[in-house]
Amino acid sequence: SYAQGSTVSMPLKVFDYLASGLAIVSSLGGDVKDILNSGCGVQYKAESVQDLVRKLDHLSKNSELVISMKLKSRSMAYHYDVSTQYGLYADFVEEVIASAT
Repeated sequence: SYAQGSTVSMPLKVFDYLASGLAIVSSLGGDVKDILNSGCGVQYKAESVQDLVRKLDHLSKNSELVISMKLKSRSMAYHYDVSTQYGLYADFVEEVIASAT
């Protein structure tokens, strides 16, 4: 749980949750909100216990939705996998070097 206006943009645990294929419930905005909006989970209003409980209650009554979020989470993990990111970074470094010569 994070306070309203938190400057945390992407906690490491989100990557662990994605890799584990878990549905994510968070109050963070920014990149986490974008991931949640892609179907990996739900966002609740920061500092609102009532909103958190409402979202958890909704998920507890919608197992198909949770399964869908888990599948989306697992597929999203590929984009953040070290082998994927390493390849993208290596390509970027090669482009920088090529443009400097």
